[in-house]
Amino acid sequence: RDFIHSFTCMRNIATALGCLFLCTTIYAKLLSGTVDSTQTTVYFGKFTFAAASTDDPAQLVFKVSDVAPIADSLSDNILLNFYTNDPEYPWYFPDIWDNPKLTCEDKVALQYPVNGQFGTPVNGTDLKLTFSDSKEITWFWTISDCQLHEGQYLQMHAQMDWENPGSWWYKEFSVEDQNLLTIYLIFSVFWLVLTFVASGCVFFFFIRENRELDWNLFLFMFSLSFICVSTIFYVMHYLIYAADGLGIPSFLVIADVLDNLAEIIFMLIAIQIASLVGSPDQLNFVTKCATLVMLGVYLFGFFWQEIYAGLNPTELVYKWNSTPGIIMLAARIVIWAMFITLGAMSAYYNTDRRWFLAVFIVAFSVWFLILPFMVIVMAGANYIYQW
Repeated sequence: RDFIHSFTCMRNIATALGCLFLCTTIYAKLLSGTVDSTQTTVYFGKFTFAAASTDDPAQLVFKVSDVAPIADSLSDNILLNFYTNDPEYPWYFPDIWDNPKLTCEDKVALQYPVNGQFGTPVNGTDLKLTFSDSKEITWFWTISDCQLHEGQYLQMHAQMDWENPGSWWYKEFSVEDQNLLTIYLIFSVFWLVLTFVASGCVFFFFIRENRELDWNLFLFMFSLSFICVSTIFYVMHYLIYAADGLGIPSFLVIADVLDNLAEIIFMLIAIQIASLVGSPDQLNFVTKCATLVMLGVYLFGFFWQEIYAGLNPTELVYKWNSTPGIIMLAARIVIWAMFITLGAMSAYYNTDRRWFLAVFIVAFSVWFLILPFMVIVMAGANYIYQW
């Protein structure tokens, strides 16, 4: 168990560092990222803004570099487009983005006229866009080049910042803004190295001790393998996404499934170690049934989340604010409560294991609670007051 504990501590530290890195990255700017796509229209992201009054407008500074095709940029064919979440107006984004009957030109013509223009030309200079609506509005941002020829790529590095924020705003970030490709590339290398090191340590440990592989270590290696393969699928998806702006959605689903299976297996391992048992059949009947039910609820919530209709770029629903997301978070917290209870009971009846259980329970409580904590932080940071 001490051997497993050392490896699982490594996993916990890596997860915490990754989450901290992700949080640091996504709060860098209002919206930023790289466009590199063969599509004529690229969805970039969204943000929400409300001015205190029409006398207190805000200016949004749009900066670009490395724009291509250069000829289209010089001809003002590359446009910055804005749409809203207000269904009363023709620039209602869900009706436009999901409508296959609309051409690129149609989508440009239906957008909100920012600064009196239906599409702001993108070139190498900074653009200043004025927003003065006092009503809270969510803005969807796309970039288009309706004259893009087959085989050409629409490319640029883009960034948006407030010059004078006005009343208040909060941002909804896009995939590129989170730099997920870089993050998953780093994690894929990390998990591959960790898997090889862990496998080697396990092999030599059991050869030296002349012992059989127990259930906890067996399940841990499965969890580690699932994590490793899932990060590889994430990297493959985002590599393709970086090239064409689409990626391979099936790879994304496979990666999500493997990642959550690894989470479920890891929760089972934590319950078993907190109970001081080496296999699922050694758990008492009540614990076994409760664990299976809660892990089943978590798995149900995950698969429901994968097919949940509200989770797409045109919706304002954050995945953890959706019904299946809330179910998953609730199940995770209940499993954590079971973990704490079982660990406390084991420490009470096994005085020689109290120090180990104290360290184990505290360390892995961080792992259980880091996701709910991040969701609470994100829910509480929906807007940033500007002075």
